[in-house]
Amino acid sequence: MSKQQSKKQQKEEQVKFEKIMEMYHHGNQEMAKYLALQAMENYIKSLMKKQFSTYVTKYFDDLLQEGYMAVLEGLETYDVKRAKPTTFFRFYIVHNMTEYITRFVNESTAHYQKNNQLIRQVERKYEKNHKEATDADIAIELGMNIETIKATRKIDGKTLNHIESTDNDFFSNQMEEKSPEEIILESEKRKALADKINSLPEVERVVLKMHFCEQKSQREIARETGLKTDEIRKSKERGIKQLRMRLKNDYSVKERNQEDDISFLEEDMSDAAMEMLDLL
Repeated sequence: MSKQQSKKQQKEEQVKFEKIMEMYHHGNQEMAKYLALQAMENYIKSLMKKQFSTYVTKYFDDLLQEGYMAVLEGLETYDVKRAKPTTFFRFYIVHNMTEYITRFVNESTAHYQKNNQLIRQVERKYEKNHKEATDADIAIELGMNIETIKATRKIDGKTLNHIESTDNDFFSNQMEEKSPEEIILESEKRKALADKINSLPEVERVVLKMHFCEQKSQREIARETGLKTDEIRKSKERGIKQLRMRLKNDYSVKERNQEDDISFLEEDMSDAAMEMLDLL
């Protein structure tokens, strides 16, 4: 498909969803739900194959149902004027599928036991160096999908960035030994950052998460969201600018100059990259 054809298709999908949401809020809600699922079905399937390739063959129907439920759950709060449907529903869909894998697959299979043994080997390796392995560290070491790592570790409550964590947990990464006062201040700053990220407009929030959390390039973000690369760049800049302005009223951030402020922000976001993925 050419770039021009792709843009035309995205525009048609956006127009289609505008009509669906109008029907959902002011017409036949059940019909709107049916049409929304129909419109999102191919995208749900593509996420299944991309994010859960290990499970998609055996659990295809169950994962598809989780994707459907995610779309239905998100319809009430979806604003078609603020974000494309694939941009908005992506995190709902991945969240539900990850929960399914954790609850009904990994807890009772030999596959989980094997993965858990491999993960423990990596964890022990890091422990010998007085470090704690993140999901990203283990995924790189084992060459496995990070969703598989997260699901497996979550069962034992060891993952540093699982979905049921509070916002503060997402920013509790590896830390050098610090005084109690420094640890408290660090925790407060990271909690403030998590809160401010969640308060951003939809597009800026999604772009920042995909860029910093999933380490995706602008081209990859454009392909998955339908946004133009220039729009992605501007959204990232707007998001960081808004975060900087909002953080200026918190803690020691307001004592920093703008250049230091940006450094503080991007350093925190980079350190917590993989841990920010599930902030929704």
